[in-house]
Amino acid sequence: MNSKIVFSFLSSSKNSINSFIQQAKEYVREYDKSSNHYKFNVYKQDYDIEFRHKYTGFEKLEELDKDVRKKLTEYLGSDELLDYYTLTDDELGSDDTTFRDELKANASNYTDTYNLVYMSGGIDSEITALAFVDADIEFVPVIFKWTDKAGIVLNDYDTKYAFLFCEHHNLVPLVREFDVESFWESNEVFDYADKYKYSSPQILTYYKMIDVMDKELDDDYE
Repeated sequence: MNSKIVFSFLSSSKNSINSFIQQAKEYVREYDKSSNHYKFNVYKQDYDIEFRHKYTGFEKLEELDKDVRKKLTEYLGSDELLDYYTLTDDELGSDDTTFRDELKANASNYTDTYNLVYMSGGIDSEITALAFVDADIEFVPVIFKWTDKAGIVLNDYDTKYAFLFCEHHNLVPLVREFDVESFWESNEVFDYADKYKYSSPQILTYYKMIDVMDKELDDDYE
């Protein structure tokens, strides 16, 4: 079996990938190529986590998303980055360490840093935050409310889970708003495509989100 998997920074070590795939193998035939179900079943083995449908709010800008994605794909051409790991069975090996243990170990590397964890309300970012909780590493949750040009919030379906997580763990999040529609319609999105070599306006929005927070932190420390 060849596996192409995109992982967050917390699960980018080979040990993390190994443990995830070993735990996911038993579910491969259970669902019809639904990666969200694979992930949830692995997470459910180690965490008390609620399944939720993947709904980011970007769906409300579906036509704009398609249009911008097409333009960015044509703009980047062969320069687009395909960021994934390709692993074979021989490389996977067998490891009894759980995915949760591996994420906790990875989070422990961030003891001496100021940690922002961007929480969308999806299960991936919640697992990332739980890794910090497990490792007893301090972090600040960041929740972005995506809006259209009229200021209407697009992702309140997702962010409600992030707010509930913060309430349950007595965490005070940084909450910011960002006009996704204006960003996607601007020339700036092409600057981000140039820098990161992605045609997905959604992924480029995440990079923009990081820059917004980095600038805010820089301004705070000046």
